[in-house]
Amino acid sequence: MKTTPVLLSLIKTEFKQLLSALQQKHILIDTNFLIDANRNKNIFSDLIESLKKNSCTLVTINGVYHEFIKGRKSIEDYKSMFNYYQEIIDYFDPFFYLNSTTNFFPKAEAI
Repeated sequence: MKTTPVLLSLIKTEFKQLLSALQQKHILIDTNFLIDANRNKNIFSDLIESLKKNSCTLVTINGVYHEFIKGRKSIEDYKSMFNYYQEIIDYFDPFFYLNSTTNFFPKAEAI
């Protein structure tokens, strides 16, 4: 597919509309996004920067952090991944974090 000025203009227009719809919204980021963004920083950096300039808040849950950094082979690699995580994620939402001592879901017998 050959990229034409008309196609590029359409893509820019659609992206502006997307950003407008997402303005000042919380966006839940998953592990796949973080992994792909880390591997392809040159591609994702414009998207992440545009979202942040558009007052979007990038949110995740605790489990995503653990999935993202697991399997690091060295302290340097861990630090690099941790720093990238902190750079992208504005905060993690503890509401979604369920620890083993809290049961938020009633047992079937109680329903």
